[in-house]
Amino acid sequence: MNVKMILMGIGLSALVSGCADVQEKYDVGEYTAVSNPASVYCVEQEGELVMVTEAGKRVTYCKLSDDEMVEQWEYFRENHKEEKEM
Repeated sequence: MNVKMILMGIGLSALVSGCADVQEKYDVGEYTAVSNPASVYCVEQEGELVMVTEAGKRVTYCKLSDDEMVEQWEYFRENHKEEKEM
């Protein structure tokens, strides 16, 4: 009985230690953050970004004045038509 318990203990210890994962050193590479060009353009034009939920989806508007709010991508495309035609 004692031998059986000792062997079970050794087996269990081997099983548990075999499952242990020693991670090697993890190197974090460099990354570049990319901004949303429509958002950047809105802010550059002194607009304010306003996020709204419409039909369960998040939509970002560019608030240009108290009475003018345009969806950010629509505003960006309206003002960058010449680049699209090239």
